[in-house]
Amino acid sequence: MKKSVGKYSKFSLKGNVLSHTDSFVSIGARAQAEETLTVVRVYAPAEDSWTLACALNAFGSVVLSQGDYRQAQQLYERAIALFNEAGDLWLYGELHLF
Repeated sequence: MKKSVGKYSKFSLKGNVLSHTDSFVSIGARAQAEETLTVVRVYAPAEDSWTLACALNAFGSVVLSQGDYRQAQQLYERAIALFNEAGDLWLYGELHLF
């Protein structure tokens, strides 16, 4: 079942971010992750912590691969809190492995 997020769906937002995981260090990966995060913040309902957590997690992976460890940690910590809030214990636990 797809859940709508404005004109987007959770799966399309997540797929958009995850489809670019192989090119994290490519030029533009950071800008694309920032844009996806902006889209989520604009279109996702405030109570949709799961979608925001996915975007933060993906952005964290991009900045981690680019060597920005401090920002990656901040993004991951926020994503962990939001996955926990959303009740997604699998992703919550997965991020605790970092």
